[in-house]
Amino acid sequence: MSGSNSELVYKEDMVSVTVSGDFAIPLALFVTEVLTNTFKHAFPLGGAGTISLSLTASGDQLHLVIADNGEGYDDSSESSGLGRRLIQSLAQQIQGQVEIITAPGKGTRTELIFRNPNASEQVPAVAAQ
Repeated sequence: MSGSNSELVYKEDMVSVTVSGDFAIPLALFVTEVLTNTFKHAFPLGGAGTISLSLTASGDQLHLVIADNGEGYDDSSESSGLGRRLIQSLAQQIQGQVEIITAPGKGTRTELIFRNPNASEQVPAVAAQ
């Protein structure tokens, strides 16, 4: 699904994954927090830009990316803010790893890598002797 208003363009490229409510809640809150920060900080004064969301699968891993081409920020000054701590906490609830890449004038890219909760447990095969 894609959409736009006169100023912002939204792009989505998502695989379909079914998860339990216990998994969906922290994941949805993670996405909500990142998008809230994007709308609040990336495009001040209603500036134009693009926000993209993607969810891809690779093996038993899912890779969520939320990116914008907005203002960006100096990462060193935001490393312990409330929003950053909330994002890290929500990622930990689904045993995910977060990386935030940003710089002034370069936009922001938030990546979350986590295990697909639907991936079957792989038991290593025992070699015949």
